Amino acid sequence: MWTWVKGDSIGYPSAVFGTLGIPSPLTTPAGNYEAELWVDQQNTVWMYAGYPNNPDMWKFNMQTLEWTWVAGTGGTPANAVYGIRGVSSPLNQPRSNNMYSMVNWTDRSGNLWLMEVLNSVMWKFDTQILEWTWMSGDTVTLLPPVFGIQGVPSPLNTPGTRAEQGNSWVDASGNLWVFGGWHFSNYYSDMWLYDVMTNEWTWMKGPDTSNQLGNYGTIGIPDPLNNPAARGPHSKWTDSNGNFWIFGGGTQQNYFNDTWMFNISTYEWTWMNGLNYPNGGYYNSGLCISSSMNLPDPRWEHRSSWSDPTDNFWMYGGSCYSATCDDLWHYNPLSNIWTLISGNIGGGTNPVFGTLGIPQPTNSPGARIGAVSWMDNSRNLWMFGGAPSPGPTNDIWKFVLDTSCTTLNNLNVPIAAFFSDTNLCAGSCIDFFNLSFNSNNFQWNFPGANPNTSTVNNPTNICYFTPGIYDVTLISSNQNITDTLTLQNYITVYPFPPAQSITQIGDTLFAIAGPSSYQWYFNGNIINGATDYFYVATQSGNYNVVATDSNGCEVEAVINNVIASSQLAVSNSQLVIFPNPVEDRFTMHNAQCMIGAAVQLSIYNIMGEKVYTEAVEASSQNQAAVTVDCELLPSGLYFLEIITAEKSHRTKFLKQ
Repeated sequence: MWTWVKGDSIGYPSAVFGTLGIPSPLTTPAGNYEAELWVDQQNTVWMYAGYPNNPDMWKFNMQTLEWTWVAGTGGTPANAVYGIRGVSSPLNQPRSNNMYSMVNWTDRSGNLWLMEVLNSVMWKFDTQILEWTWMSGDTVTLLPPVFGIQGVPSPLNTPGTRAEQGNSWVDASGNLWVFGGWHFSNYYSDMWLYDVMTNEWTWMKGPDTSNQLGNYGTIGIPDPLNNPAARGPHSKWTDSNGNFWIFGGGTQQNYFNDTWMFNISTYEWTWMNGLNYPNGGYYNSGLCISSSMNLPDPRWEHRSSWSDPTDNFWMYGGSCYSATCDDLWHYNPLSNIWTLISGNIGGGTNPVFGTLGIPQPTNSPGARIGAVSWMDNSRNLWMFGGAPSPGPTNDIWKFVLDTSCTTLNNLNVPIAAFFSDTNLCAGSCIDFFNLSFNSNNFQWNFPGANPNTSTVNNPTNICYFTPGIYDVTLISSNQNITDTLTLQNYITVYPFPPAQSITQIGDTLFAIAGPSSYQWYFNGNIINGATDYFYVATQSGNYNVVATDSNGCEVEAVINNVIASSQLAVSNSQLVIFPNPVEDRFTMHNAQCMIGAAVQLSIYNIMGEKVYTEAVEASSQNQAAVTVDCELLPSGLYFLEIITAEKSHRTKFLKQ
């Protein structure tokens, strides 16, 4: 049965934003059509508002049934703010959806990705700091595709402007995939891959021209020549082998009811079920009656689709060829059979809300398009928004599966599933979170870790001391039935960074240069802004520095009893070096500190080693400039120090 669990029962309801970042039972988005929705690794639901709302990000808690407005303009219309490519900012935001559905993904690190409609811009949303980052793509609108060479990534490649999407997948390596879509008057049937590490697109499959007819081949037989017809938004799933599936979709004139599978290993399409032409017939044997004769209506805009751990696929509603549909279908890829689970034959019905929070056999979300969906850990189906009559709404529905339905006889089979951090430094410990279904006994295997086995539900403090790449296996069981999940190369343990040390030269402390970042501490307290590999000590005491390498691994060095008040005070006057960067020699201007006295000039490299020294003097006020020959110095960053009887003067320069 369906249950109306949240939101309004009217069309076009207004948003209630509440306080940014604070959940509330009163907070709610406005009515939404073709919103973008993600579920992260903690099973939290995130939504970027669709038409006709403004560019706001929301978060929904399934336990408390509360929305939180987390980012955006708070209902104020605004254009996209791109900021600096690759740099997050609280000011950044994508453009609003504007009714043409975008494409979204959740990567293996839990980041949320979004591709804009009117251009090829890729965005990443960090759920920890709640900020958008413009990752790649051109902000110019209405760009055509640039295919490049099939199978070859390039920074120049782009799918171009793609609308009416919502058809995307993530593979086991964390790459993002997208199929087809609408490029304003033209529909495509091409498959693209986006690498989140290089931020480059690759044209992987399908024609590089639009509006192509499908090449179906033989049903059930993969073939490198097979390819679905050009089409817009359809239902999509991923099976337990990582293969991609689609059902239906179409254009304004042609609606399909075909089912396809894309093999992620061979890059081949297989026509699995349905008709090989648009606007064809459909059939159902009745509610919960499985039959090879069953076939849903041709349709598009049926974005409400679910995939459960037993590889059952689910689909609700959409714009059908006969009418707007309100039917819930189940597809079993193993038997290749569709089954109608709920809904009315013929569609076109209005929602029946019943009582908020109370399931009733008569409850129904009604005929709707452009809704978004997710499945919880108990396999309940959830759906938000879309466009029923009379317009976009903000209602949330939950459907509890009926285990007495004969087509669902595998619901009690145990399914092993888990997640954890996947990248760590040698000597670190992590926790594993069990997401298994229908299981009460567990056997974990962690080769390379200490401990290397466990039988608890959620193992904690699993420690990896040796760098390498490791598998993780979970065996979940229920009575005499077991399911084994092995994720190969799941854990990457980075080597411990090289040891650090601190060298004092005068009142300046030098760490070993090379790591990606540094943070200095004084007497155990962080020094704000002290993030270079050197630090000028302003107080006597104990100092330490934490250096972080490119993998995020840290190493620390300590120096105690630093005397900051050295015999030589640091002058406030600024020596001016020109040119800087230096090729073979430079001139020091503003060198009044050197007039009339022999002083010591020294040059240090970034390791704190003295590489040059001489005694120099500026003879008069009008000649307060000294030229130094550094032609023999290797390229790099250097520190210049001038010591007089009273003061120490320092600056730095770059040798090319």
